[in-house]
Amino acid sequence: RWQVLFEKQKILFQKDSVYQRLKTASQLMFETGESDQLTLMMAETESLRAANALTEVNARLRLAQKEMLRVLNTKGEFIPDYENLKMSLPLIDPDSVATDNAQIAYLSQLSDTKQRSIRQQKSNYLPGFYIGYFNQSIDKTTGFEGFQVGASVPLWFWSNSGEVQARKIEMEISENILQREKMLFNEELQNQLDVIAGYSQSLTYYENEALSRAERIIETTIASYEAGNIAYAGYVQNMALAFDIRLNYL
Repeated sequence: RWQVLFEKQKILFQKDSVYQRLKTASQLMFETGESDQLTLMMAETESLRAANALTEVNARLRLAQKEMLRVLNTKGEFIPDYENLKMSLPLIDPDSVATDNAQIAYLSQLSDTKQRSIRQQKSNYLPGFYIGYFNQSIDKTTGFEGFQVGASVPLWFWSNSGEVQARKIEMEISENILQREKMLFNEELQNQLDVIAGYSQSLTYYENEALSRAERIIETTIASYEAGNIAYAGYVQNMALAFDIRLNYL
């Protein structure tokens, strides 16, 4: 915000200077009879409007500076770095931003917890199998040996399916919520990336074409008006276009 105000101040300072020249040129033309009093009055009005706009941005800039010094708990003058006004693109990494989203990370962890709960529930109710070897004597007669194989079935084994099924439903609900959240997030992310791409193209237009054209319009219009080649209306129209381009760039 502060850097933008500084840039806007520079533009409005130039605009104020341009309209001061307009007023001076119109005054001279009026005195020499090349233009009428109405043109002079309109030129003076435009000059006052430009000066007032500069005064307003100066006031906003002073307030912004006071606020910055208050936040920093310091005194003096703080000048922003103009070179870093423009942020470099891309602003985010589309491949990693989803994994960094707290909501998706929470839902993913919740879904994993539900799956582990189902696996644990199943393992608690599975029958236990065992195999053993025995070697014993009966009435002092040895040689009785063999293997034992068996299974232990929990008393609640057959009632387990209902509880497991309920947990499966909970897991499916959790997974559906997670997938829906991912879909909505990716859609919104793509929308924002499209917006950023549009702004990037707009910046390219301003930096490669519009800003340089605005400067040429200002220079040519001043020279043409002072030489008497264009009328007052053309001067104001051209300047409005040029300064709109520069301000819109911000």
